Amino acid sequence: MNITRIVTASFLATALVGPATLVSAETKSWVYGHINLGVASVNDGVGTNAELVDNGHSPSRIGYWVESRQKQSTLRFNFETALGLRSSTKVSQTNTPDAWDWKRTDIRKIDLSWEMDQWGTISVGQGSTAVDGVVQADLSGTSLVTYESVGDAAAGYQFRTSAGALSGITVGSASRSFDGARKGRIRYDTPVFGGGFQVSGSFGREILKAGVDDDYYDLALTYKRTLGDFKVDGRVGYGVVDQNGSDVNLRAGSFSMLHQPSGMNLTLATGSENGDRNNYYAKVGIIRNWFAPGTTAMSLDIFEAEEKVSVGDRSTTVGFGVVQKFDAQKVEAYFGMRKYDYGDTSATDYQDVYSYMIGARWKF
Repeated sequence: MNITRIVTASFLATALVGPATLVSAETKSWVYGHINLGVASVNDGVGTNAELVDNGHSPSRIGYWVESRQKQSTLRFNFETALGLRSSTKVSQTNTPDAWDWKRTDIRKIDLSWEMDQWGTISVGQGSTAVDGVVQADLSGTSLVTYESVGDAAAGYQFRTSAGALSGITVGSASRSFDGARKGRIRYDTPVFGGGFQVSGSFGREILKAGVDDDYYDLALTYKRTLGDFKVDGRVGYGVVDQNGSDVNLRAGSFSMLHQPSGMNLTLATGSENGDRNNYYAKVGIIRNWFAPGTTAMSLDIFEAEEKVSVGDRSTTVGFGVVQKFDAQKVEAYFGMRKYDYGDTSATDYQDVYSYMIGARWKF
């Protein structure tokens, strides 16, 4: 399986959707995307660096859908790519990427799916594996600035020692998420059953990175439902990554609950790799209609990780975020801040890193 074959097969399959208009009037297509720019400022204990960036929590992108509804099934094709703008995840003390540098790895989806009303959905192509998003159940409305992947605001920055030297240990490596990913894969999703349950499974391979042939085997269970005044979203997943014959086992899950009348919400997530390298995430928030243009969401969160870089190490991150919606303009303005703390079993002390981001996302 490689990208050339996936692109060719997917576009050939999409071409077949056209004739469906002869027997069905329910064929449609549309373009979508968003621009998500902000200013990220990071203080590493010695100095402060500020850059105009693409928000790594939700990178700017553009996509295209074709959908054809048949008698008891729906055929869909989806292409989506990030725009390749300078990401907040890649800026560091030693590197400021070009403002624009699109690469093949910015392709997010080249995906053909067939949804059968009675039998579920089969998807083929570059897209989400079954465990992609398994730790991102989040009803807080603040995921633009505070969600489980806490390192996205300052992932490339290194912690400094108490003497001010760069340690080589980055915020991203010390707070790595165990979420799934998008790969070249074959995926199956069952129909929703039992009032909100769905099972998903996939087999995939890395196809966008040259020289990498890792295989991915994933299984996930999701539950989404509104129960009276409460909206709930729960997800658990198990994945195996075969890296040249050596397996990495990933277990992860998340749960989010929103009390709709009050806007109060709670989000929890956890994950582990090979039974250790654990992380834990918790967030509390509120969503209110304080202003006429749209809802205001605020949250506080905390993230703890163990043994991400070395045996016995620990990192802790606390954050605050606020997102203001402007519904008519399809804009979400946001501000977020984080404190990153890292320590290990050596005699070295590390200085805290502080990040701040202000920006807006416009959807089209």
